[in-house]
Amino acid sequence: MAVRPARARMYSSRVGRIFGKETDMKWQLAGDWPVGAALIPTGTVLAGVAGADGPLAEPPSWHGQPLPMPMPLNATALDEEAALQMCMWYEEAASIGGWHQLHFAAGIDREAVMARARHNKRWPRGHVVLR
Repeated sequence: MAVRPARARMYSSRVGRIFGKETDMKWQLAGDWPVGAALIPTGTVLAGVAGADGPLAEPPSWHGQPLPMPMPLNATALDEEAALQMCMWYEEAASIGGWHQLHFAAGIDREAVMARARHNKRWPRGHVVLR
């Protein structure tokens, strides 16, 4: 097994259950992220755990310390759950920090993720069908 270079190491507080109800969300930093006295370098992949109902159940950590959320705007979402979480953290129409500034990895359907986020923000408890 090849060892990843220091800049590309992935840091996670724990690994989610793939076939269970929890999965990992992954982001890669496109720029340095100052957090307190630490500086998380560009290219670092951070992983958090998505809960059963979608939101972040456990935030990413850096050397054992949980990181503040939300992730910075220069973080690239590497999977659909991470992309959805970025949309939920930030406002769609904001001119600074809006969805137009979010970065998603190749292969993620940007419009589908944004449509799902719009739906979740409009109906946070789920869509109720009235009879």
